Amino acid sequence: MTRHRLTCVNRLFIAVLLLGLVAGCGGDPKKDEASYSFAVIGDLPYSDRDLDDMSGWVKDINKADPAFTVHVGDVKSGPADCGDRYFAKIRHEFDKFENGLIYTPGDNDWTDCHLKDAGEFDPLERLDALRELMYPKPGTSLGDHPLKMQSYLSDGFPENVTFSRDGVRFAVVHLVGSDNGLLPWKDLGEDKPTAAAKVEQQARTNNAVLVLRDAFRAAGANGDRAVVVLTQANLFRDDVRTDLLRPVVQELIDAADRFNGQVVLVNGDTHEYVEGDHPLEQGSPWLAKYDVNGSADELTQVVTEGDKSADKGWIEFTVDTTKKEPISWELHKYH
Repeated sequence: MTRHRLTCVNRLFIAVLLLGLVAGCGGDPKKDEASYSFAVIGDLPYSDRDLDDMSGWVKDINKADPAFTVHVGDVKSGPADCGDRYFAKIRHEFDKFENGLIYTPGDNDWTDCHLKDAGEFDPLERLDALRELMYPKPGTSLGDHPLKMQSYLSDGFPENVTFSRDGVRFAVVHLVGSDNGLLPWKDLGEDKPTAAAKVEQQARTNNAVLVLRDAFRAAGANGDRAVVVLTQANLFRDDVRTDLLRPVVQELIDAADRFNGQVVLVNGDTHEYVEGDHPLEQGSPWLAKYDVNGSADELTQVVTEGDKSADKGWIEFTVDTTKKEPISWELHKYH
């Protein structure tokens, strides 16, 4: 009888111990369910050596196992080759990402293609070719395990997408440097923007405003905790044409003001990592430069690291919706 009682006690003790070990190994279940990461890269590759190294960079990111990766544009330097074969090589590297890969074009990828060294292409023809290559299934990302997203293909912009994941709304919009694509195509003999370039730029800017409006409205309706906006252009670089991008900045201010949550703007373009800036906070000189109404104190800008750094890297964003500000980030150097 005593032996039986001891055996039962021992079994109960072992069961409780095992239960405790399982709980300890699993950590906080709510945190595990609410947490994930995504990666952002940009302004790379910029040289033949970079292109040779790109497979290794993709392996580094795959090893970290982010839910998805976003490339915020410029897969070449401005004067580098704009031919189909080069972009096919980039697509080949993009296809090596194990999870979803989302790409938004940079100015070097099409607007600079008029340059002599780049091949003296018509930039708008190159943009069409880029769209055909990089967005074969609009609304579906690249990568081995692609994401499903809302695409703006019906408006003519398959590269512009929004999607939501576990309390965070993402908006990827096509805005570029080089005066948002309006620098004259001098190597094609143009000393001012062409009529076609103006039409393209206006339509693309209008669609970017629409994407932002849709994304923030959806985030508010769904009770999302944060909105992440990703684009190539640095809207706050010293030589920016504020008149061309004012509607976008005003929409960011208005949308962020209506949204009760964290707002993160991620871009490339200037190639040097910025961990966190607040260019639209009250008192910022950018409010006067853009001649906009209101401010967006809650908006934080993060800039990716590009070719200007000797030790190139990628940014890992961690989402933890159990926290007041669910998104944090850290720069990682490639091995």
